[in-house]
Amino acid sequence: MQSRHDRDKYLLLNKDNINPDNEGDFKAETPERNENYDIPYDYGSIMHYHAWGFAKDTSKPTMVPKDEKYIRTLGSRVLSFYDKLLMNTHYGCLGKCDKNIKCANGGFPNPKNCSECICPGGYGGELCDKRPKGCGKVVRATSTSPRKLNVFVGELREGEVSRECTYWIEAPAESKVELKLVSLSNWGIVGGCHIGGVEIKTQEDQKATGYRSDLFVQLYHSVSLSACFRFCTKSDIGMTLLSSSNRVPVMAYNHESVFEATIEYKVVKPR
Repeated sequence: MQSRHDRDKYLLLNKDNINPDNEGDFKAETPERNENYDIPYDYGSIMHYHAWGFAKDTSKPTMVPKDEKYIRTLGSRVLSFYDKLLMNTHYGCLGKCDKNIKCANGGFPNPKNCSECICPGGYGGELCDKRPKGCGKVVRATSTSPRKLNVFVGELREGEVSRECTYWIEAPAESKVELKLVSLSNWGIVGGCHIGGVEIKTQEDQKATGYRSDLFVQLYHSVSLSACFRFCTKSDIGMTLLSSSNRVPVMAYNHESVFEATIEYKVVKPR
């Protein structure tokens, strides 16, 4: 991913800190060799190195997103929605289904079963218009006074490699939701938040991978941001977010142990 021909629009390289044996891994491709089908650059792609990848001095990053809030998003260990879309586009799978199925929230028809859609994180059902099955629930934001949502993901069962619980916070039409992270489990600073965390999808583009903030989060504690975040360390506590719509998917996940967090939420009515 960091070798895309357009990567310089999104990344700043610290070339002096790249291990000389790995300099070729950071060489940008040419547009002729690198077709991306107009799919946006994805900091959360499984193909993206983490920010300290191949560093001579591992206390310093080898690359920093131009939007620095994404620094902990780099280094994901799972396929992102845009990874799936890119592969299906490249191999011509999208044309296998007719136009009759209408996927919501940016999903696309599943070429292995054209009666259902492949959905962005936080969405499920045949048409990506429902909360995914399993743990979690829907809560209503109707008060301008904060209320608390406790999210919890239990220990992995035998044979499981990960577990995810999805919650939806919904406000009345035309309203928005303000959220504040009150508490969460702590595994220390982890690139990609790949051990576990909570993702709060407040951004307009629900297909995109969100921020996984810890190193730079203190810069933004007093700012309401419209974006999608992943949190996994104690330094994230106190972050305030503002949604771009009246629905906010909240996904708690773990790949090793129990994860829990507490989120305050309230409705923000239109002016």
